[in-house]
Formats: sequence, structure tokens, C-alpha cells
Amino acid sequence: MKFVGISGDVNSPGVFEVPMGTKYSELIYQLAGGVLDNRKLLAYAPSGPSSGYLPASVVDLTLDWNAVAAAGSMVGSGCDRRRRRRPLHARHGAQCRALLPE
Repeated sequence: MKFVGISGDVNSPGVFEVPMGTKYSELIYQLAGGVLDNRKLLAYAPSGPSSGYLPASVVDLTLDWNAVAAAGSMVGSGCDRRRRRRPLHARHGAQCRALLPE
């Protein structure tokens, strides 16, 4: 079991306890109620800004250390952010960069 925090452009953000192996699509569309305004998901960050974003095309990836690593990301803390609009990507990236030391 793992606690996963889901925030960003979803209808029902929150912290959920789920079994390892749960698909990210289940986290987004079932537990978090889907993307706001029924918009198309563009990307998601499996572990917040430190994990980078994965494209929506791999949203059926399972919450699994090896599977997520093979996709080029990490499970990490499990704080998951969703993005539905490109301008927010740029703003969120700038905000995350501001937190990093030079």
C-alpha cells in the first residue's frame, strides 16, 4: 500500500491509500474524479516536480517502482500533479525552478 497525494487540475484532489500496481489512470479518473472541465489530460508528474512530467499517452502506467523508472520517472513520495493546459506547464515549471538552488 502507498499513500498518493493528487493535486492540480482534477475535480477531487486529495490523499489516497492505494495498492502498488494501481494504474495512474485509475488515480486520475476514478479517485480524483477526472480532469477539471472534462478537458484532455496532457501530462502528469508521478512524484511531483522532482519526477518530471510523463505524457498522457502513458497514463495507464502502473504505480510500480520499476515500471515508472522504465518510463523515465520515479514513484518517489507519490505526490502527483495533473496538467490540462500548456500555459500552466510553463508557469508550474518556472515555480518549481524558483525553488531550486542556483
